[in-house]
Amino acid sequence: MSAHDVPAATRRGGPAKTASASVTASVDAWPEPDLTLLDHRRSDVPAFSVDVLPAFWRDWVCRSAIGASASVGHVALSLITAAASLLGSMRRVAPAPSWSEPCILWAALVGAPSSGKSPALETALRLLQAVDADLAVVNTGARRLRLEQDRAATERWAEQAREAERTDGPAPALPGRPRFEPRRLVFDDADIESLSRALTGAPGGVLLARDGRGAWLDEMIRDARDGSNRAFWLAAWAARACSVHRKAVPNVRIASVARTNAAAVSILGTLRPDALAATLAGEDDDVVARFLFAWPLRPSFRTLSQMTPPPDDAACAALARLRDLPKVRRDLGLSPEALAPFDAFRRMHYARGDDLDGREADWWGKGSGMVLRLAGVLAFLDWAAASPGTAEPSVVPGWAIGAAIRLWHDYLWPHARAVFRTTGSSVCDRRAQKALRWMHRAQVTDITRTVLRRKALGLACDAAETQRVADALVVAGWLRSLEAAGPPRGRPCVRWAVNPALATAPVA
Repeated sequence: MSAHDVPAATRRGGPAKTASASVTASVDAWPEPDLTLLDHRRSDVPAFSVDVLPAFWRDWVCRSAIGASASVGHVALSLITAAASLLGSMRRVAPAPSWSEPCILWAALVGAPSSGKSPALETALRLLQAVDADLAVVNTGARRLRLEQDRAATERWAEQAREAERTDGPAPALPGRPRFEPRRLVFDDADIESLSRALTGAPGGVLLARDGRGAWLDEMIRDARDGSNRAFWLAAWAARACSVHRKAVPNVRIASVARTNAAAVSILGTLRPDALAATLAGEDDDVVARFLFAWPLRPSFRTLSQMTPPPDDAACAALARLRDLPKVRRDLGLSPEALAPFDAFRRMHYARGDDLDGREADWWGKGSGMVLRLAGVLAFLDWAAASPGTAEPSVVPGWAIGAAIRLWHDYLWPHARAVFRTTGSSVCDRRAQKALRWMHRAQVTDITRTVLRRKALGLACDAAETQRVADALVVAGWLRSLEAAGPPRGRPCVRWAVNPALATAPVA
């Protein structure tokens, strides 16, 4: 919107104001305005503490971060999400009989261009691609077995059909099975039809890896606003079976190894802050509340001699153990040592929930379930690096719950808040930011409610919501109510003066 779209009386240098609408108040007469509404930059956030990781993986993450010239936080979150994709729907954490959480994670690595987020993602993908390549022999054998089974089923059907024809009985149904899909661990195609087909070959779950400018999250959010697509993404997060509508074969159900198991999708992607701000500028959507975010500082400079990645043999062998876990669902309870700290966390989490709103409240609300998912992944990462023959975990130990609580509360929560700050946590915050930036561009000295609604907010809300936005800007020190002025008869014009500091305020 250009300044030419603003009524002349509201532009700087326009006709003189009447006395009742004077906006000649000095900057000194105004309170200090809230500059965060104009600032999309990340606030200070804590660094990642490798102490939350099992011992073997601490060393691997630190050395991989140096080798990739990436941040430790980005590498660690990539590893944890990749490991989650190998567990998926087959391993769940169940703190109570009526509550279980699958080991499925959605994570986004946030950073400016050349901040090392893509190399960090590649450290985990490199491991998964290595253990994925080992599946070639397995897939060949499975395909051969499937062909033999299909041939035998066809022969049985032919025999039954001949018998029915001879006895004048009912014709048997033609045997039909979904086409064979080899098991793959990593995908970069977010098309729901493609994913649903892939999940028939990997009922335990897959990793959807997305690396780009951020359009992928925007597309996913738009997809989730469609009823059937929304059902797919929420089912993929919760490890539930769902129906996928395809163009060729309508209402095809996602296959699973057993009736109690459902397919699952973990997500790992990179996002640029500018694209993220545009993506989150719309209305609240609970898809975003399911994402873990890491937005660390740019990593320190590394010389070429330092940029040597660690050997991946042991790490690949560890992830291969997760890949080869029996494909039957197993629920892990909490160990006696884990119960008290988890209940203490839940108590704190419940008490603080009422103090938040908007996206922060939505994200915070997922905290207890997210801690369980993280704890399950950490417990299995520790087991995967243990000596061969070690039995897989049957309960989540106390150390894993403690580490997951610290990871979620001390690292992931501050980073999520930093992400939401780029566009405001609530709808009203984001609209206030939008209106303030329009007023900055248009260089207005005062504004009416009509102009605020029509021009600054683009008719995105009604009069009542426009008033709430104006009230928020008054509280933030950017607007001040002026005496109502209007014709002798009729509704008076609601008008606010704009803080003169807006003209020279920095916009980030």
